[in-house]
Amino acid sequence: MKGWSSEARWLMPFFAIVGGMFVFAVAVGERQAMEPFAIMGRYAADILLFAPPVLFLAFICFVAVCAVRREPRPLQATGRALLERFGSPASAGGTLGVLFAVPVLMASYGVLKMAMPLARPFVWDDALARLDRILFLGVDPWRITHGLFGSQLPTRFIDVGYTLWVPLVMVGVLVATLAKPELRARYFLTFAQSWLLIGIVGAYLLSSAGPCFSANIGADTAVWFQPLMERLQAQNDAVGMGAVKWQAVLWESHVVQGYAFGRGISAAPSMHNAICMLYVLATARAGLTLRLATRLFALLILVGSVHTGWHYAVDGLIGWAMTLAIWQWTGAYLRRVGYAAPTLRRAPASLALDGSLSV
Repeated sequence: MKGWSSEARWLMPFFAIVGGMFVFAVAVGERQAMEPFAIMGRYAADILLFAPPVLFLAFICFVAVCAVRREPRPLQATGRALLERFGSPASAGGTLGVLFAVPVLMASYGVLKMAMPLARPFVWDDALARLDRILFLGVDPWRITHGLFGSQLPTRFIDVGYTLWVPLVMVGVLVATLAKPELRARYFLTFAQSWLLIGIVGAYLLSSAGPCFSANIGADTAVWFQPLMERLQAQNDAVGMGAVKWQAVLWESHVVQGYAFGRGISAAPSMHNAICMLYVLATARAGLTLRLATRLFALLILVGSVHTGWHYAVDGLIGWAMTLAIWQWTGAYLRRVGYAAPTLRRAPASLALDGSLSV
């Protein structure tokens, strides 16, 4: 039971957050006549569609890492790692329990995000747009990104990269479950708190629709973004833009109160940018390649969120700052409670986020 005692120090608050969000989502959904159980069921099912390709990708990556590190039998090392990962109730609970809880967390967040505009109007768009101009010395940030990357090819690249964020969330979850126990605990506690504190509490307090919807909600600053939306529409007519198509889908769903995976409108703070900051923090001690990859992806998402009209620049910066704060106090909490990896019969092989492989 020593393993359970150690793992409970982070699993209990993690499951408390997930359970609390679930109960709150059901209560809010029922109050708004949204049929929350049906929505969450469809939401979780859509998330689980990513499981087979993500599992296959993780397996290939693990074998590749073993091969690069010149393991004499990469397949056996991979099998041994998986066996040891599930070789004790404590370790299995910290892995399988999280994997089953994340779809519940995301589905609960989805319901709350879709319900939010019903409870609170978008009131912060003008303030956020003006704050952007202050920070960028009187210039709208999208004019800077389009001045640098405004042609068709780089805009298309940014649009595709932004779309990859959704499946990469699932990849990040799976990789984090295989990380070293201390890093895994800090990652998932930060992950759960981010969806609650940034995605729900922060989004409620800073209720905003984003530049792409500013005209729809009648924001005074909508005229600042009209040229941006015209540019994006022209590129969509030429080569197709995922952002433009999804923006139309989200607004239609908002108007008709249609509920499905990925719906709901919320600009500040940006969860896209918040989760990317989590990747950066989790790989701070990784090898150069992984550190560089997470930083470049975070920069791509920050630029892309502005470039494609989804967000004001401050949305991403607030998301970054809040994630950093959550990461820091989560680390302090784990140190305070004396969290340590549970004792296993044999130290498992782990493809850790810090880039190490112990066998």
